[in-house]
Amino acid sequence: MSFVFILLAALAGLVGSARADERYAPLAQMPLNILAPSFERPNLRSHPVQGVAGIDILRGYAVEFDFKARTIRLHDGFRGGRGWVRLPTRFNASNYAFVPYSIDGVGGEAFIDTGATSTVLNATFVKALGLDPNGKDARKVGFIGGVEGARIPLYVTPAYRQALGPVRLPHRGANFADLPIFARLSPPGTRAAILGADVLRAQRFVVDYPGRSVWWFAD
Repeated sequence: MSFVFILLAALAGLVGSARADERYAPLAQMPLNILAPSFERPNLRSHPVQGVAGIDILRGYAVEFDFKARTIRLHDGFRGGRGWVRLPTRFNASNYAFVPYSIDGVGGEAFIDTGATSTVLNATFVKALGLDPNGKDARKVGFIGGVEGARIPLYVTPAYRQALGPVRLPHRGANFADLPIFARLSPPGTRAAILGADVLRAQRFVVDYPGRSVWWFAD
């Protein structure tokens, strides 16, 4: 029996694409525990989807995300090359990757969340930028879902210069919201951000789980 699993990152922007770069392997070769929750399956034209590939699979690879090419590749190792920049990276106990992130020269760290729709700053980061975390200096753009169905206000600022370490990102507004998950991701007082699909969809990067590093392709 064979199954096709879709990578977690596909949920952030690759789902619905008619093209994907897949690597197949018999389940017998993978030491996994298979869970069978009920979930809404993405409707792909290329092949049916029977599950979601989690960190138990991905942690054995250097996972390359190329949103422009709508492609995901699994590498046994990654050494970079021309155009690639290795970012200082912190992995927490859950294998989440954090990289240096700055806005107008104000530094913090960003959690790479390929399943998040929007990039969001925490209140500490907002205060360091000289803004009011309650949204008095920004424009309310809607709500973002929280735990137990809570609707948390989401604000956006005017465009800022943004960077991941030495890699410059396009100028854009900074979203911020008082999300409870920030308390679980970073130590108290950390200027933290969740880096979501609104930024990642124009990028190419590698999360090297065995090598405990993140590589970014700088155009």
